[in-house]
Amino acid sequence: LDWSHFRIMFDQKQFLKDETFEVLPAPIQQKLSLELDQGLIGSLPVFDLIQDIELKEKLISVVSMQSTPCLAAAGQQIEVDENSEILIIRQGRVVLFEESRHGDFNMTRELHPGEHVGRIYAIDRSPKYIKLIVADHSPCEFLLINKNSLEKALSFFNRDVKQILRSNLLLTRLLLAIPLSPPALL
Repeated sequence: LDWSHFRIMFDQKQFLKDETFEVLPAPIQQKLSLELDQGLIGSLPVFDLIQDIELKEKLISVVSMQSTPCLAAAGQQIEVDENSEILIIRQGRVVLFEESRHGDFNMTRELHPGEHVGRIYAIDRSPKYIKLIVADHSPCEFLLINKNSLEKALSFFNRDVKQILRSNLLLTRLLLAIPLSPPALL
């Protein structure tokens, strides 16, 4: 891929497209998008437990195929159940609001590209809603991963994962909250 064909000139207030700027062909865009998604998904802490690179790549590939790319407009509010969904920011910036004990939502922090929200290791399955508001003047792209899909992917590769995680059986079960019976792992 020759990046010299894709130039963007920067003006202090906005990006200006030069006449030599070309749009990448759709297949290349899809491949780059898939690689970006897999990189973002692979950065989730749950994959740090798996040291086998080939197995990790397979798991990431399966989870990325089951993830949903989403787009939110500037100022749009997004509601996420933190215990059953994981949201990874691809592009843009969002402000995170968490629900307090009294039922109102308080701003806690900003999320930038590559950051995620959602309780990956949550054992409690009761809904815990958070609100995100797109902070930039442009749309925000993000990936939405259903935790059940993530757990099914981990369970699907259970035979391979069990050898890697056998020494940390109890810790792994608590961290991942996978409803597996102990005999299946032994």
